[in-house]
Amino acid sequence: MEPNVINNSPEQHSLKVTDLRIKRGSKLLFDGTSFNANAGDVIWITGSNGSGKTSLLRCLAGLLKQDSGTIIYSGNATAIAYLGHQDSHKNDLTVLENLEFWGSIYQTPVDLEKTMQRVDIWRLRDLKAKNLSAGQSRRVALARLLLQDANIWFLDELAAPLDEAGRDLITDLTSAHIANGGVAFIATHTIPFKIGNNAQVMDLGRHIHG
Repeated sequence: MEPNVINNSPEQHSLKVTDLRIKRGSKLLFDGTSFNANAGDVIWITGSNGSGKTSLLRCLAGLLKQDSGTIIYSGNATAIAYLGHQDSHKNDLTVLENLEFWGSIYQTPVDLEKTMQRVDIWRLRDLKAKNLSAGQSRRVALARLLLQDANIWFLDELAAPLDEAGRDLITDLTSAHIANGGVAFIATHTIPFKIGNNAQVMDLGRHIHG
């Protein structure tokens, strides 16, 4: 079967995966994997290092080609945001300059100053990215995520460099996102917890369970 990504009507944001098969080199990560994710869902993806969490997220986000299977988006398939291990800032630009650059790329109506205040980095706006701590850098990446104004989030172990307040921020942002009809996939190596009314866990190699 040829890999396939389909975008359906824009009324309802959801994702349906059927018979997904992904290989990394000679290693088979997934075969025959199927699941649905609908507006308001949080899907936690768990598993040990090397189990395929990142490969799955990148595939669902359209950054990695699956070997076979179908990924069907209902809604605006361009409104997808992937945030991985690398924050991808331009080191010699300030925080504000970095976000102004990304804002010009995304062309969304999101207010930049309010977004920076929301993730508590407005005071850092004139600091060059290369001088940020790991936690500050991740908060800037979260601001970029909000600037995308995407309907479906793919978040790959974002909490690692953050303190408790930063981890609480991710929870708050995700709660607001799904309350507005968004979908969030979160890869983690820690214990998942409930966000919203429909949090599910996908333990790699097994079916999704609530």
